[in-house]
Amino acid sequence: MDNANDCEDKKLKDYFWIDKEGNPPPYYVEDIQNCNPSKVDYILLCESPHKDEVNHLDKEGHSHPIPLVGKTGVGVSSFLFHETIPIGELIDNKCKTMPNMAIVNVSNVPLQIIVGCNENAKELGIESIRENEKVKDFLLNDLKNRLSKYSNTEKTIIVCGGFADAYFSKIQKDINYHEIITVPHPSRNQWSFVEKHLDDIRRLRKLSEIINNSTSLSE
Repeated sequence: MDNANDCEDKKLKDYFWIDKEGNPPPYYVEDIQNCNPSKVDYILLCESPHKDEVNHLDKEGHSHPIPLVGKTGVGVSSFLFHETIPIGELIDNKCKTMPNMAIVNVSNVPLQIIVGCNENAKELGIESIRENEKVKDFLLNDLKNRLSKYSNTEKTIIVCGGFADAYFSKIQKDINYHEIITVPHPSRNQWSFVEKHLDDIRRLRKLSEIINNSTSLSE
């Protein structure tokens, strides 16, 4: 491999990979669940963290990145639970009135530029990151490994958006599940008025009814 390719590989590793000491990059956002992973009944599968997730703070004002906070997280909570607290915070706080849920991103690091956060992505070129075959292979293998810890064969996976669907479809045969619901990404309130996915939105509304009538508590 020539020096140019070596240099590109190192930059990609620095962007995506946890280092040899086990430290993730500062913009890394972990998957979360409100129970033991083996007991998760519902997985929200999304694309990648955005600025609200990366810049999220805990109650003491310390950095605490979690997925699906901000307006998108509020939109999901509102649709599923008629709640105003972002779903990421509900799950991270192990809310006991919710069913057993997890949020998983295809990529645990942003796939867009976040000012003051992942400036090294500019040097790589964010679109080239998305199209890089090594990155695609890494994301597929990493996603499959992370989903494998959710071992409940009766779980429902809610695949949010085209990017998540494109990746999940490649590893779907290797994942145990009961049902898949494919819907638009919940950003910009898309769950409320998308005709293209009307049948899936109806299924999601039915799922919302089941969730809200559920007696399951997180353990």
